[in-house]
Amino acid sequence: MHTLKDFLDRRVPFTEELFEKGDPVLAPVACWEWYRAPEPKEIREQLEAMKRVGFGTVYVLPMPKEFRPCTMTSELEGYLSDGYFERVRDSLAYADGIGLHLWLYDEGGWPSGAACGKVTAARPDFSAMRFCRDESGRAARRPVLNPAGIPLPDIYSHEAALFFTRLTHHAYAEKLGPLSDRVEAMFTDEPAGFEDAAGDAVLSAFEEKYGGRLSEHVGAILAPDENSAGDPDFRRKYFALLGELFRGTLDIFREAGASHGWLSVGHLDRDHTADAHVSKGYGNLLAALKRLDVPGVDAIAGQILSTGNRMDGLGLDFYPRFASSAAVQKGVPIALSESFSVYGAGLTGDEMRYILNAQLVRGIDLFNYMTTPVTVEGWHAYQMRPCFHPSFPGFFALDSLNAEITRECVFMAAGLHAARTALYYPCEEILPGPEHAARAAEAFRKAGDGLEDAGCDFDLIDLDTILSSPVEAGLLKAGGASYARVVIPEGIPVPGEAAEKLRALRGSDPGVVRTGDRRLLSRVNADEDGNLYVAVFNRSRETVAAEVFIDTSLPLCRYEPKTGGILPFRNGGTVSLVSGQCALIRASENSRSAQEETAAGTRIVPVPSGARKTALFRLSEKGASLDPVSGPLPLPSCEGAALDPDFTGEASFDFRFAAGGDRDLLLALDALSAFAEVFLNGTRAGSISTAPYVLRLSKELLKPGENLLTLKIATLAARAYLDSSPGVWFEKKQIGPYHENSLLLERTAAPGGFRGLSLTTL
Repeated sequence: MHTLKDFLDRRVPFTEELFEKGDPVLAPVACWEWYRAPEPKEIREQLEAMKRVGFGTVYVLPMPKEFRPCTMTSELEGYLSDGYFERVRDSLAYADGIGLHLWLYDEGGWPSGAACGKVTAARPDFSAMRFCRDESGRAARRPVLNPAGIPLPDIYSHEAALFFTRLTHHAYAEKLGPLSDRVEAMFTDEPAGFEDAAGDAVLSAFEEKYGGRLSEHVGAILAPDENSAGDPDFRRKYFALLGELFRGTLDIFREAGASHGWLSVGHLDRDHTADAHVSKGYGNLLAALKRLDVPGVDAIAGQILSTGNRMDGLGLDFYPRFASSAAVQKGVPIALSESFSVYGAGLTGDEMRYILNAQLVRGIDLFNYMTTPVTVEGWHAYQMRPCFHPSFPGFFALDSLNAEITRECVFMAAGLHAARTALYYPCEEILPGPEHAARAAEAFRKAGDGLEDAGCDFDLIDLDTILSSPVEAGLLKAGGASYARVVIPEGIPVPGEAAEKLRALRGSDPGVVRTGDRRLLSRVNADEDGNLYVAVFNRSRETVAAEVFIDTSLPLCRYEPKTGGILPFRNGGTVSLVSGQCALIRASENSRSAQEETAAGTRIVPVPSGARKTALFRLSEKGASLDPVSGPLPLPSCEGAALDPDFTGEASFDFRFAAGGDRDLLLALDALSAFAEVFLNGTRAGSISTAPYVLRLSKELLKPGENLLTLKIATLAARAYLDSSPGVWFEKKQIGPYHENSLLLERTAAPGGFRGLSLTTL
């Protein structure tokens, strides 16, 4: 069985069999959120459900009582106690026994580094400090407290970081015993500093590096438009120091895990913005991400949607390139995303695929779904949505989406990004005052959007990488990347040494892929043998048909992520993609097993024979439940069926047909509201979750004479949330801080149903 490290070290050769079957390492990751400890039965049932729908890895995200006692209720007690570790060990042992890969999570809630208050409780001297002004206007410092009034630790203190890893990384290794060897990675979630950090570690490091006292420069920290003691470059020095200390802390986290054989994976906070390195005190987002073995981003709260992104402030549509650029410049093929948190209960399979593929084409090839709650009882049903839980309609139809995404990730992890263009990330130019920073950030955003609109594939690159990378034959060699040109955002200065190096580059990049349609984005990876792996993504809301030309003389094949099939592809041929869909094209001398697409044969006309409600989704004081029901529905037709908008749950529609049983069948729907499971003669044949809504039905499930086809159609849970009144049953902190935001996204959910059913022989 492969491991994540095998893929990072590029020891897993791409094969057609690997693509068809997928690999659990690159299958979606389940974030198992514990607001209370699970019972043994829950452990078994939930982990088996995760495995059944195609999750490949699981980790426990503990949400202890201490995490957000003022805004989020929890029943999880004893965080990092012997009893807690025992329950985690038993849970992961069962997960390992059924073939799930194992990660750990280094915090109780987030951000990483506090051990849910235990660091500063034991060592108050590790408390974070920020600059402020006292009542007389003089420079002062104040501690940083979480909402419960507990001091946060100083992320810039390496002593505090070491203490944190003793409480978490090393304690997990000790308490898990031999099972620790089965763990592949430790997830670090949103460690962050401050743009006005004033802890002892920062003060002493500043004095040692630059001389003088940092308190003399408070004006330039708190009011960035002011010069500090006549030093206009002070903020660059200050944030360079913060970045250096922050990266040192990430190194400590990574090394603690590595001492037990674990990789470091994760992401930072506000990573979708151009100025996160300022507001969160990273110094340089790209450089910080390179300290993780698997760098990542997150896609939360509607940041990526087919209907338009909800980016705030200095948000960037192309921000997943931060993580993927860090990865390729480290020479590794894997970058991570934490996706779906606070998107609400109204995500269809198509919308989920859009969100994931919008990141895939920008270099993300491992997806962590948020969240699988350990319970949806009572108020737990409201705190974090969507809930990937068996109590929600359509949960078991996730297997088709997860299989599709797994194949895409296997395909794109087969090589390193082969872009010849990099976009200069002007993090130093965003350090001065707000107006200067806004202009630099806008120039950066405009340049990145312009490259994408022009169909140019690119990475992001910072000044340090330019300065430290050699130029060979007109190419800037940055780890696993080779750049023929670096695009500088308008009005952004480049220091002389870097500018001189960039002038030595070839300066032109004709690109490997040409589509001629700005609605399509493409990405090209290449393996060590020169094979190309191309993804073409439709970012529009319409179906797009366009010619795709790849600059190669190698034979081409199109790999179908929905089915695992392989078809020949003529260079310059037309690709038709529905919204959010990706086409995968491989250029290789070894792609010889491609078959001509099977032509549709005889049309079979199924006869409707029954319709009934089978499960009702309920929200009540008891929480969320999907309860069996039996209620008749009007007979469908092959033209389709629509469920009552007020109905939330699952319904089955039966069709009878005659078939000889000697050929596979193709089931096709013109439209599907959310998710569907398909049964043939009572045996599950598969599921449908994304367009085109087709499923191949094996002839092995057919019988002579009359056959029964059943569609189990799931609605979205959104309507139930829109119609509920949790404030009648629960306190505000039980409902949590994310409920209202989820409701905004749930308002667009459509009622259940399907249209245009057809059956043909193959």
